Amino acid sequence: FPSHDTPSWRPWTGSQLLYTLGDAIIAKTTNLTTPEILASCPIPAGMLATVDHKLVMVASYNKSASTNTMTNSFYFGSGNNTSDALILGVAQNSTSRQGMTERFFLRADATGLILPYSGNNSYSTTTLAPHTTITVPNLDSTLNYLGFSLHLSTGSVETMNLTQFDVKIEA
Repeated sequence: FPSHDTPSWRPWTGSQLLYTLGDAIIAKTTNLTTPEILASCPIPAGMLATVDHKLVMVASYNKSASTNTMTNSFYFGSGNNTSDALILGVAQNSTSRQGMTERFFLRADATGLILPYSGNNSYSTTTLAPHTTITVPNLDSTLNYLGFSLHLSTGSVETMNLTQFDVKIEA
């Protein structure tokens, strides 16, 4: 039971899986240089009710060749598209054909998320800058989405595969 008048979400055991790609593989072979949401997790209003909650996201991905630089990006907002707030875009080394990333997102306030710790990002060419607040739609009153995208630096023929996308909330 909440200790205040406003109901809020609480993970039953301290951690609750919100979304998993499961055994599915999402391949991207068209519009390779344009970011597009490949998978997303809905974040209901009030889910990140306190600064004690964090979203944990894990993604694994690969590409078919070693020609292009692959970028993975995270978006958060109510549109469930790349017009939402860009939380983080990370480029992979062009010769890396696979990667894995783990990210943690905390509520700063009703309209702000913070990346408090960058987590792991294998094969990354980018130095991450945690602790920057990203403005997002109101977490208390808006259904938001945490979306993941992949795209390439050029349009050479390479297929990108999203093989894992798990999102959980932890208290």
